[in-house]
Amino acid sequence: MDRERLALIGASAGMVGVVFFQVLFSVSLLVHPDWRFGLDLMSELGTTEPHTWLFNLSVIIMGTMGVAFSLSLLRFLYWSVLGKLSVAILVAGCICLLLLGVFTMERRALHDALAWSFFVLTVMGLLVLSIPMYMYWNKARWAFAATLATVVLSVTSLIMIGLGLVKHHLAEVVVVYALGAWILAISIFMVKRLRKNDLPFTPYNGS
Repeated sequence: MDRERLALIGASAGMVGVVFFQVLFSVSLLVHPDWRFGLDLMSELGTTEPHTWLFNLSVIIMGTMGVAFSLSLLRFLYWSVLGKLSVAILVAGCICLLLLGVFTMERRALHDALAWSFFVLTVMGLLVLSIPMYMYWNKARWAFAATLATVVLSVTSLIMIGLGLVKHHLAEVVVVYALGAWILAISIFMVKRLRKNDLPFTPYNGS
């Protein structure tokens, strides 16, 4: 299987992961009508009966698909040291997300460590990724803007949590959906480029 086909599968995995997460998360909310937006942690859905597997599976799928999506970025960033570094960081973050569905809140210390690692690593990965985006992705400045906006939103949320201005319960939902929207947008863009065999993000073609 050639590199373009593998990259296309990985890019598509990003969309699949976001869609599956949203569907399973929504169903989980339906069977947990007592869950309160902004007042309860999302992970509580993975330990509160009934059907705890719905939320846990949603996280596992999104984390697994996120790894594949992150690796597909290498087809766009193979020449860039910062690009490769950003992919490595994003893969590590997605692995933490996957493990959140395995080590639920019943193991609170480990679960919290994985949750914070996921958020911090993902934000770091996007921040590093934004550098080659700004430098070379001239045909898609919106992608750089979307990436930077996601970073700013995530960092602002973390700061506000630290200052006690926003509860962790609300901030995590906002950040998760922001990251999901970013993955969905970039996945669609990459799929379109790969199908047209029009790869951006290289210093050799001015894209």
